This record gives sequence, structure tokens and C-alpha cells, in this order.
Amino acid sequence: MIIVTFADKNYELFAYNLYKSFAIKQNFFEEDKFVFYGINYTPELKGKNLYNFKFNTFKEFPRFNFWKPRIILDVLDKFPEEENFCFIDADVLIGKRLDFNKLLENKSFNYPLSSHHWCTLPYGFMTYPDGTREDYTTNGLCEYFNIPVKVKVDGGIVEGNSCRYVQNCVILYNRKHFNFLKEWESMCEYEFLWKHNTIINYPYQDETVFNVLLWKYKATETLGFIHTNICDFEAYKKGEETLELKNQNLIDHHWSYVEDINNLMMYHGFKDPIESEKVINYINENLSS
Repeated sequence: MIIVTFADKNYELFAYNLYKSFAIKQNFFEEDKFVFYGINYTPELKGKNLYNFKFNTFKEFPRFNFWKPRIILDVLDKFPEEENFCFIDADVLIGKRLDFNKLLENKSFNYPLSSHHWCTLPYGFMTYPDGTREDYTTNGLCEYFNIPVKVKVDGGIVEGNSCRYVQNCVILYNRKHFNFLKEWESMCEYEFLWKHNTIINYPYQDETVFNVLLWKYKATETLGFIHTNICDFEAYKKGEETLELKNQNLIDHHWSYVEDINNLMMYHGFKDPIESEKVINYINENLSS
């Protein structure tokens, strides 16, 4: 397995902590590899089976995560002998339950696999000078590309989608998915659609496109609820040490939904360097005990 992530210089620490969090899976990098792309700079991270690459952007995008599919495709070329890959956002830390064999068990794996979003249907919105507000979901892209999926924001009603909306902070993929990934790339880089109507067509940026494509191809498989959204050490610690928890938030008053704690493998949303380092220290202390 090759783990892939990217970040600019300001977020390099989080990508490095993602790598270090794999220490919880002892000897993981004896055979598996970790690939880090530095956006417009040459990274020099050190570690066993850790590979650094510079990725130069060549045009302006609304957000640099529009480069995600191009980076995901690039690593296929750099490691032609490898078959399976896992992209993970730089602000993710993994937990002790991570098991790639379990994730792929009984899966046809015909399309990339991602995990469920805490929200059934995330959306963006725009408030106009007259005080009116308009919400935007996947309808803009679905209508433009004639994909028969229709969303009504009120009540989260989705008609015609083949699988639940996924959050692509983690993506399992392989070489069979090349055409899907190329189409994702081209739709993310379609300047005509995002230049003047980003919020309408890409309310959740590259993730919007990813879901629309899954529905276009009638994909039905997902990774389920294998991650939750948290941002501090205490929540991570609770997730790792809790033995029974179902269908509730990991921490109150936060978007940290857990369907079943036994399936919780990753924690998304670490953007505080102190909290991220606390998790790495916790992992190392528990490994040495």
C-alpha cells in the first residue's frame, strides 16, 4: 500500500504527523510507503519508506485542493510497480483500528472508495444584499453534465444517487480507476465552471465533483463511517480508549458522529499543531508502555 498526501509549507507539520501516526501500526512501513507532495516547494521529511516530491502548480485555482486528483494520478506514474494506493488529507491522524484488509473485504472495488460524511448532504450557500439566501449542493454539476441526481436541501432529500455522499479525506484507489480519476481531474480543472460560479458548481470543491462522478457511474460501495471529524487530543484519546459507542457524537456539540466505535479508524480535522503533537506523543507513549 502507498499512502499519499500533500500540503504547502505551512501545513507540512500536519502531513509529517500523519506519517508519524502510522507508528500506531507497528512495522507498517517495513513494506508500505508514504509519499508526500510539497506544493511549490521541495520537502525534506525524514523517515522509513518516506518519499518527498515537489509539486509545482501552473495556474490559479479557487483552492489548492483542486490539485488533489492530479497529485493522486501523478503517484501512479512514480510507482508503476504498485497496485493499491490510499490518499489521506494532511489534517488526518490514524487510529489503532485502521485495517486496510478489512476495508477492502468483500468489495468489488470498481471505483475509488471513501468514507461517509457526518452530514447526509453538505451544502454551501450565498446570502445576497437583499437578505435572501440560496443553498447549493451537487445540483449545479449534475445538471450541467446531465447526471440524473436531484437534491432538495430542506430535509436532505436526494433522488437518483447510487450511494451516500462521502467525504473524500480518505480515498482508496488503484490502477483500474484511472479513467475515473482523469475525469475527476478534468472536472476540477474546468475553468469555465468554477471561475465565476465556484459556490454554485463546487460548494465542497473537489469533493463535490468526486460524489457527482460516483453517482454518474452508479457506484454503490463506500468505506462506511470509518472516520470522524475532531480537532483536539482529548477527542482522539476518547476515540481510541472507548470500547462501546454507537450512533452518537464522540464529543458533545461537535460534528464528530460515530456509527460504531469498532469501525473508527481515522480522525479528520487536526489544524492545531499543539493538539496534533499531543496525539503523536500519546501514540509513542502507549507504544513504549
